[in-house]
Amino acid sequence: MAQEFRHKRYFEYIGEDSSAVTFTSVDNAKTLISLNNTLFTTGNPVITYELVNNSKGLCVSFEFSTITDQTNFIAANSAAWADRPSMYATQARIYKHEWLHADGSISATTNF
Repeated sequence: MAQEFRHKRYFEYIGEDSSAVTFTSVDNAKTLISLNNTLFTTGNPVITYELVNNSKGLCVSFEFSTITDQTNFIAANSAAWADRPSMYATQARIYKHEWLHADGSISATTNF
């Protein structure tokens, strides 16, 4: 995979008390958030998952072979979002995107 075509998306799940739920594992986070693994395969990324923020967040890292693969992935996700604003569980929220340089340092961050 090409190190220059990477980005990360950060998710959390909001509980009934309006605070972020603490995940018990990556699988628990993926289940609660209802991640669409089929959608995430567009562009054939290597995907890694990591609990962050004291297990209150799930970081999903995507690494692509080419800029075209990454662009196709973003287009598929954007189209799905436009067709169905609730791509994830109702209580799930994306709270940050990070775009990475080839050396792994952050190129740009968008907080939601």
